[in-house]
Amino acid sequence: MHWFINVPGNILAFIPMAWPLKQFIKPRVSPIIFWMLILLIPCLAEFLQFVFQTGSCDVDDVILNVVGICLGLLILNRIGKQPRA
Repeated sequence: MHWFINVPGNILAFIPMAWPLKQFIKPRVSPIIFWMLILLIPCLAEFLQFVFQTGSCDVDDVILNVVGICLGLLILNRIGKQPRA
């Protein structure tokens, strides 16, 4: 039962992170730095969970959080390509 909450929760929690990354960070940095930040932000979140002993600090959470950010970027790209009426 824990899996049914953990997996979608970790993905959904980081989908909104795509918007500030795309709007404010992507135009200012190189693509390599941009993708490194996409990996660094979930690592920082997991590190803070470890330091403050809240939740659990797992590698699979980092992977799911990165998937969430990438899914958010995909959604933003799809929205941006919609024809305007």
